[in-house]
Amino acid sequence: MGIKKIRGMQRVLAWKKDIFEHRQQIVLSIILILIAIILNYISGLYTNETRGASPPDLILDHLPSVDLSIIHVGLFPIVLGVLVFYTLFFRPAKLHYVLGILSLYGAVKAGFAVLTHLGIPNGAVDISWTPFFYDFFAFSNYLFFAGNVGLAYLGYLIFEENKLLKYFMLFSSFIFVITNLVMHRHYSIDVFAAYFITYGVYRLGNFIFKDNIN
Repeated sequence: MGIKKIRGMQRVLAWKKDIFEHRQQIVLSIILILIAIILNYISGLYTNETRGASPPDLILDHLPSVDLSIIHVGLFPIVLGVLVFYTLFFRPAKLHYVLGILSLYGAVKAGFAVLTHLGIPNGAVDISWTPFFYDFFAFSNYLFFAGNVGLAYLGYLIFEENKLLKYFMLFSSFIFVITNLVMHRHYSIDVFAAYFITYGVYRLGNFIFKDNIN
């Protein structure tokens, strides 16, 4: 048996061992993720029914509307997929920690969205193309804070050991800032506040979940 094959088998066995040892935490974190998804759906329906005013915005008022839908829509599942599946396949002992923080992030996002009643900004670009799974969360007034910016920044904070992915996430958060503002999909307060709120979520998530990482 070749050395590469032996090492491959050892990695598979180590992966299975990590998953088995953390199976209870993983199941709990998946339940928390499902709860966060439900909360986001309910809060999204509420914001659709409770439309607010579209106030002036210093930055948006000086930016023309440009359609960057392909980048804006396409980058989000890449960021989310990298965050979850890299952890699943390469850091399985950390999976419950990442899912736990994501569930906390989703719950906080749902809470802020229902507390801030703003309508979609004037001149917002209508996104005509989205993957089918976006339809479940296509809420028109689900603004504060910018979830895509925060998610990418959360990835930057979580990826401590992989510098390439860490800075990919940070760069992606900047891309989301640009697309949100240029497309007038969010107010400037939505995108800039996302960094501060996400950092708070990360610190709280570390306090709750990180003690269980081997």
